[in-house]
Amino acid sequence: MDYLIEIGTEELPAGTTSEIANNLKTLFEKNIKDYGIETINSTVFSTPRRIAIKLTDLPPQSPEKREIIKGPGDKAPKNAIEGFAKKHGLSTNDLQLKDNRYFLEKTVCSVSIKEVLINSFKNATNSLSGERWMTWGTGEYNFSRPVKWILSILGNAVLPIELFGLKSSNQTRVNRQIEALENNFVSYVQVESVKTYEKLLEDNLVFVSRETRREEIKKQVLQLEEEYHLKIEIPEDLLEEVIDLVEQPTVLIGKFEDKFLELPDFLIKTVLIKHQRYFPCFKNNELINKFVFVANCFSEAKDNVVKGNERVLKARLNDAEFFVLEDLKTPLIERKEKLEKMTFQKELNIDNQNNSSMKSKANRLVSIANNLNYQGFLPQNINATELEQASELAKCDLTTQMVFEFPELQGLVGGFILQKYDEKEDIVKAVSEHYLPNFSGGDLPSSILGSLVSIIDKVDNVTSIFFIGKIPTGSADPFALRRQTQGLIEILLKQSLSISIFNLFKCSYASLIKHSNNIANDNLDEVFSKFFFEKGSKKVSLAEFILQRLSFMFSLKHPTELVEALISSENCLKYPVKDISNNFEAFANIQNQANLLNNLISIRRISRILKTFREDGSVDEKLLESNSEKELNEKYKSWVTKIEKSESFEEKWKSLNELSVNIDNFFENNLVEDANQAISKNRKLLLNNVLKKANEELLLPNWDKLILYLELRIELN
Repeated sequence: MDYLIEIGTEELPAGTTSEIANNLKTLFEKNIKDYGIETINSTVFSTPRRIAIKLTDLPPQSPEKREIIKGPGDKAPKNAIEGFAKKHGLSTNDLQLKDNRYFLEKTVCSVSIKEVLINSFKNATNSLSGERWMTWGTGEYNFSRPVKWILSILGNAVLPIELFGLKSSNQTRVNRQIEALENNFVSYVQVESVKTYEKLLEDNLVFVSRETRREEIKKQVLQLEEEYHLKIEIPEDLLEEVIDLVEQPTVLIGKFEDKFLELPDFLIKTVLIKHQRYFPCFKNNELINKFVFVANCFSEAKDNVVKGNERVLKARLNDAEFFVLEDLKTPLIERKEKLEKMTFQKELNIDNQNNSSMKSKANRLVSIANNLNYQGFLPQNINATELEQASELAKCDLTTQMVFEFPELQGLVGGFILQKYDEKEDIVKAVSEHYLPNFSGGDLPSSILGSLVSIIDKVDNVTSIFFIGKIPTGSADPFALRRQTQGLIEILLKQSLSISIFNLFKCSYASLIKHSNNIANDNLDEVFSKFFFEKGSKKVSLAEFILQRLSFMFSLKHPTELVEALISSENCLKYPVKDISNNFEAFANIQNQANLLNNLISIRRISRILKTFREDGSVDEKLLESNSEKELNEKYKSWVTKIEKSESFEEKWKSLNELSVNIDNFFENNLVEDANQAISKNRKLLLNNVLKKANEELLLPNWDKLILYLELRIELN
């Protein structure tokens, strides 16, 4: 037995139709399974004004089943036990007792498939919700858009169901273009059975399957490419959107005036893709004055539809041309003063100084660049003056008409204006790319200068937002701090920059609190460390927040257990990310895992013994008594020289082998806790120096977790 239900609506919002349909299908199936029907073969359909679900091979009724209902415990009051029995029409003698708890078994009778379907779909629609849901009538009905008809067929007959104030029938509406031929703009066709539904609608110019519409669009695009000898760009997200805009796709091609090709390509593509939902066309990898769009029209109307879309696009491009001409009248640097009237974060007001404007942010970017240079954190091949210029110019295009109209072009517009004023190519590229990556996994800045400006901007954003306490919670991240932090880490890895995240944020914090001219201020280290590491009233500290993103990124490539072992402390952020990455690769590449395990166990033995020891200092060699402690001291000194000269982390891990035997001999022949307190402390200092150096050179691993991970790997192999 097959069942089909269709909800017909006013035009659904593009981009949400498929999600609504799939959510409804999931809820419908869940409610059916609650009746004990486990095997459900379902298909979901959706168009701009209908959502349909087809179920096949349904049983005539739900299965009879036994249900166990738990009641109160045997120590519960007598009236509670009696009440439980009475509620189910039984006496206390009918109850069963197991594990000190009363329960009863109840037979759930079969229910006809009609009742199952009606109840399940009603429950599904009542549970369904979404953004900007509409209400109509007197407010008792709500759905994404007002519902106009309901089709409900079980086999070949109507299954009566009443929803949204409507009664179901076996009728559905056809393509709006056919309806337009009718005077009342409403045209129904009768569906004789579930099996004829798709074919009947296809004959009436409605492809109810999204996949059918997708393939039809791609097929027609390919035909146009062959006919006009061009290449059509089809962004996947735009394709997903236009699929839900038409019931029967017709792919058409239009053109615009050649003069508009003088506008920057990124501006034309933005108008075409983002604002008009058109596909841009190329020849020899160059943008041409043609565009492709998907319509819902009869063949005789094609010419008029194309002309109408060309008129709309011309108006858009005329506006864009006007914005370009106006924006080019003012050099980018002269726009900086206008940033004073633009707000970055209104709460960002430190020591009664106005830090909340975009101009203040632009000044902070310059200050951070200067701090990085002053501290010697910049790569040797970076021109500090160019970095300062690019940082100062990065936000100036926010005052342009192009960015006001097309906010997604920020950065690109700045680069375009700089290029027109013959600015250096490196600075042009840096300004253009500094917002990258725009999304998780997106393109990163291609130049080192652009990477640094992007890093500086992101660090200032995260520092500022944490400073005012607007920290991401749960899934809420209105300022995209998670994405920006992840992008920051990705850039640091790509460019292999030898600067730690800790020092980056320290330079940013210094700029934020006006220490840019006195970076060595005695109080700064203490104040910043508190800001960076302590939670205070926050649920998560800045260091913890960054460490979560760092761990997440490395867990995409390495086992979670290894990530937890090698990124074990927020103090890891004091090391360059490139070193952390190299450390992972080195550890994973060591072949003799059994030997490495023995070395780690020796180091762990020290870390456990010195758990509460907090003193640093030099070893007094006069207090070394046994040969084993003297040998360990000498071996430690030679090992320090070797590990500091090691050119790779793999060599550093392997160098632990030189210490392992001496550490084991030390513990076999010496008691750390000696009756002589001076000797005892001296031995602890020796062991502490070994542990401290191992931690420092191997980036603070968690020795316990590292050993557990390695033991498991060896066992599995």
